[in-house]
Amino acid sequence: INVYKRLILALSISDVNATIWYTLSTTPIPSGSPDVYGAQGTQASCTAQGFFIQAGIATPMLNAMLSIYYLLVVCYGWKEREIKKLQKYFFGIPF
Repeated sequence: INVYKRLILALSISDVNATIWYTLSTTPIPSGSPDVYGAQGTQASCTAQGFFIQAGIATPMLNAMLSIYYLLVVCYGWKEREIKKLQKYFFGIPF
């Protein structure tokens, strides 16, 4: 699997993960929290939601790496073997 496909796969997984946690909205917030509609969770579920939403910062970072990939391939004519040398940065920076 080439670097482009790995970037798209990682971007998709990161985006789906963040979307799931955002969709849960206030449900993971501890039940009994004042003025919070739909709070049914525990402190652990709230912490988990916060962690995974923060991990969602990988989505725009991966998008930036994909933009750099396009710049190098389209504008500068880099080949796959040259791009593979940067792969550790493409995935190391977002994660």
